[in-house]
Amino acid sequence: MKTSHSKSGLTLIELLVVIAIIGILASLIVTGVGIANGKARVSLTKLQMAEFKVAINSYEQTYGNLPLSQAVLSGGAPDIQNGGGYETDNRELIAALMDLTHFRDGTPTVNVDGSMNPRRSVFLSARQADAMGRPGIGPDGVYRDLWGNPFIVSVDLDFNEHCLDAMYRRANVSQQSGPTGLKTLFRPNGLNGDQFGLRSSVMIWSYGPDRIADPNLRADEVDPGAMKGNADNVLGWVE
Repeated sequence: MKTSHSKSGLTLIELLVVIAIIGILASLIVTGVGIANGKARVSLTKLQMAEFKVAINSYEQTYGNLPLSQAVLSGGAPDIQNGGGYETDNRELIAALMDLTHFRDGTPTVNVDGSMNPRRSVFLSARQADAMGRPGIGPDGVYRDLWGNPFIVSVDLDFNEHCLDAMYRRANVSQQSGPTGLKTLFRPNGLNGDQFGLRSSVMIWSYGPDRIADPNLRADEVDPGAMKGNADNVLGWVE
């Protein structure tokens, strides 16, 4: 008497195929999560920039002047980027906006005895980082983005609604066609050269995920050799 047995289970080849498919799916999921996390970081960084700008504007509305020392307003101090070096920091703004007389590392600020914020108001609320180079406001008073880059802030010291940043004002970075610039920047009629700016009182940006900004590349360009450049810079004025 003959009986037949149905084959059950997987052969070795079939098992390997299943494992390969699972590996591919896992890879796609991880990649997708990575992309989603990257976009979420950019979105959160832009939100932080928006809050920073609101804090600066609120301070100006309260006191009738910008949260800057006279040294900066006269063009002599390094904490603001209005034609100066774009790698300087934002500590002076933080001291005024958060009413800090000393940073957590013990360094005294320009807000001596609350002189820059006599009402002792806190205009900005931000995460306190446990070390320098970490996201948030570090012990040194520098406010950094989620990749550890300092937020770069430029203000319109001339109050003419044409805010200039030390890097993005450059024609080789921002020029697109005549007075029209990349990333919504523009150069007013009659001006030539490195005069591309934003129709705003404040510009805030950061180096982004690659932690690099190159003043010799266009605003939308990536260095093909290093695969890094300005294309991933996070700009607070661009949606």
